[in-house]
Amino acid sequence: STAATATSAATSAAASAGTSAATTARASFGGAESPPHLGSLLCDYSLPLLPNRARLCLRGHSGGVKSVAWLQVGGGGGGELLVSGSNDATVRLWEAGPLAVGPLAVAAGGSDARESAGGSESAAESEGGCGWAGSVCVLQHPSRVWAVATRGGGGGGVPLLASACADGRVRLWDARDAVASYAAGGVAGSAGVGAGLRLGSHEGDAYTVGLHPSEAVGMSGGYDAAVRLYDLTTGALLRSLVGHERSVSSAVFNSAGNLIVSGGKDATVRFWDARSGLCLKCFESPLGEVTSVDLAPNGVHLVSSSKDNALRLWDVRTAKPLLVLKGHQNTARNFVRARFAKGGTLVASGSDDGGAFLWHASSGELAARLGGHTDVVYDTAWSEPLDLIATASHDGLIKLWGWDAAAPGSVAGSAAAGWDGPWRNRPAGGAV
Repeated sequence: STAATATSAATSAAASAGTSAATTARASFGGAESPPHLGSLLCDYSLPLLPNRARLCLRGHSGGVKSVAWLQVGGGGGGELLVSGSNDATVRLWEAGPLAVGPLAVAAGGSDARESAGGSESAAESEGGCGWAGSVCVLQHPSRVWAVATRGGGGGGVPLLASACADGRVRLWDARDAVASYAAGGVAGSAGVGAGLRLGSHEGDAYTVGLHPSEAVGMSGGYDAAVRLYDLTTGALLRSLVGHERSVSSAVFNSAGNLIVSGGKDATVRFWDARSGLCLKCFESPLGEVTSVDLAPNGVHLVSSSKDNALRLWDVRTAKPLLVLKGHQNTARNFVRARFAKGGTLVASGSDDGGAFLWHASSGELAARLGGHTDVVYDTAWSEPLDLIATASHDGLIKLWGWDAAAPGSVAGSAAAGWDGPWRNRPAGGAV
């Protein structure tokens, strides 16, 4: 009797799970507003549905956009803002998430909202269904902004954003104060109106900036080939990490905050002890100028981008390259950046040809190309809560991409239209 009861319970649970998975599968094929993952009855994993359509275009910068990063203002994964830095000497904050995941439409109001040419068609129609939205805050700088970095305000913390500027300085803001100052009528960043804390001064441009994941410590790298660490409460310089022979183009903390990885124009990637400032390791394989470095959430893998049209995925423990990722272009412009995305399962990069590229981190297989910008794409940023990727371009636009079942190249869209192009959303090495 006990065995029969257990068998009956197991059968019921399996049937329930199958019904749930089937319901998820039907919903996922239903349209643009479907859940971002497809539960499969044939496998014990979820099929990742990759971004394939620009959901929103952000217009406001008057120059090329060098860097983007997501900022969680509230707890529980809510209140995400997008932060961008540009050649136009501003950092802008965008409340773009709700618009990007909602129905495709043009955002109403705001001085930055785009009006269609000639007034005969909507902005959404003129951009192939991509809505437009304006920024909620503008932070003025004395010269171009090379990079931005953020630290979320979850768990009662303060949402911070930092910028690296061509004047050699790093600037730090409490995002809530910056938005409040701007909303009150001031131009955030000007004297006395949310001006932010100014940190250090490189001899030449500051090219990269980072924030410690838990402590009041900031970091920057620049033209003077140094990585500098700052006390965020006082702005005091803590130490300088010297070892690169040319400009430092990119530097990041690991998730524990005890390790810093930097890449430079001297074609090296260096690992530093954040406490002592000692260089622990140096990758000197033939890389070309290193334009970016990023660590995976697991802390084991590193991706470096070089000006030889290649990304390299490294095992940090063995200091050996695991994979070489190709398909994009990175030779003509400085600081085309690559980053891990979707929990470290993907690698995303900009490209000189105006596209953004996604690779499977496990296999190095090219997964998708997002084409829609008219000039080089410098940077990308993935939002885990929204399941969106932002792309920043020299054309002055930021685009937010998500999955749309009706778009050509999607699982449902390609099946309905018989489309069999190279950018199909499939797991590496497997069929749908």
